[in-house]
Amino acid sequence: MSQFIPPPPAHQTQVQTSNYKPQGPPTWATEILDEVRSLKSVLPKLEKIESTMNSITAKLNDLDTKVSHIGTSVTGLENSCSFINSKHEKNSESLKRAQTEVKTLQNSCKLLENSVKSLQSDKDQMKSKLTDLESRSMRENLWNSRRTNGKL
Repeated sequence: MSQFIPPPPAHQTQVQTSNYKPQGPPTWATEILDEVRSLKSVLPKLEKIESTMNSITAKLNDLDTKVSHIGTSVTGLENSCSFINSKHEKNSESLKRAQTEVKTLQNSCKLLENSVKSLQSDKDQMKSKLTDLESRSMRENLWNSRRTNGKL
């Protein structure tokens, strides 16, 4: 059941209408309403800025990750280059030693070739002398053989 509420006394219900002018809200309320309206107009812009900032942050995080991977790759490449450089230096030193050894062997070969040519020449001379001596010896033997047999 509802309770009965008595009407207000008569002196409270009568409003003087002679000096009453309708007034708007107080100025402080109007100022607050203007501020709220201003904030409502700025809010979408702030949300857009926040969205853009989130996008930029995500992209920066992605770039940071990529830079980190690139840094790791560069370090690996530097290590590889250092390794290749040391191998190249070792190979260059080995090549220089091999070239020196080849020159030494070439000089030795030239000396040996000259010795072989000299020995070949000496052999040819000795062969010629041997043939000459054999011929003389055979002629001498024939001469002596005829003389001893009396056919001369």
